[in-house]
Amino acid sequence: MSNQNCYCLQCVLDKNQVELALALAISHGMLGSEELQEKQNILLKCYFADNSAAEKVQHYITELIPQAEISLSFVEAQDWNATWRESMQPIKVTPSIWVSPQWLEPPVNQDEHWIKIEPKLAFGSGHHETTQLASQAIVSISNVNENHTFLDIGAGSGILCFVADYAGFGTTVGVEIDGDCLENLAENRTLNRGMADPQFIIGTADAISKRATFDSIVMNMIRAHSEPLLSACKMLLKEQGNLIWSGILLVERNAVVHSAEKLDWTLIQEQSDGEWWCGTFKHKAPQI
Repeated sequence: MSNQNCYCLQCVLDKNQVELALALAISHGMLGSEELQEKQNILLKCYFADNSAAEKVQHYITELIPQAEISLSFVEAQDWNATWRESMQPIKVTPSIWVSPQWLEPPVNQDEHWIKIEPKLAFGSGHHETTQLASQAIVSISNVNENHTFLDIGAGSGILCFVADYAGFGTTVGVEIDGDCLENLAENRTLNRGMADPQFIIGTADAISKRATFDSIVMNMIRAHSEPLLSACKMLLKEQGNLIWSGILLVERNAVVHSAEKLDWTLIQEQSDGEWWCGTFKHKAPQI
């Protein structure tokens, strides 16, 4: 988060309710969050630039989790990036790929890789379960070679493109709608130069050339943002290509699988972590 006044929505929740509350907060423009242990529960703090957005999330959480202890308060500006830096720790997004800032070197073994990122937001540092699930799905794709192409829709800080580089994809492209990510994407690309070389585009999926198609596509976004992009993915994916769909709550699994099947995708692999789910789909071969 930038140094600005904001609004803090505090919720005392059962640990099984945290991911639902976070998903609601993220979908309404959450700037960042904190999770603190409070006896047997979790104190979740979600920060918003806009009071009306915070009030909407407060309303939804109250409706969906009536027993939640919830409050909203104004917070004066402070150096959020400095606070986040102090709490950072290296994270392994796959068994052989570390993610951390350049100033926080992990214990990398000879056969491991290190993706260096400059953390600007907590969601984009590699610590979220959805990023780890998507990373593991990417490296599990077999027979990847230098001729294979990869697209990340909703690239954020670019981590999944760097993971795809290390997984063996010859061409990796990330598209991100949020123009505020441009500086951070350029910085992260510079930090990893010589080891990975993804291309980043600011815009929607429509910013990708109509003639471009990819062997694998990943979407790591909540369902409300990713599901409307399924038709675009179908146009951008090569025949028999892989669609990795992460950022999905486990309770949404059946619904998103059904949405994919309606567009002739078949679920070939799935995994979950806590309340989050990730599936890998392959387009059905045409009937002869």
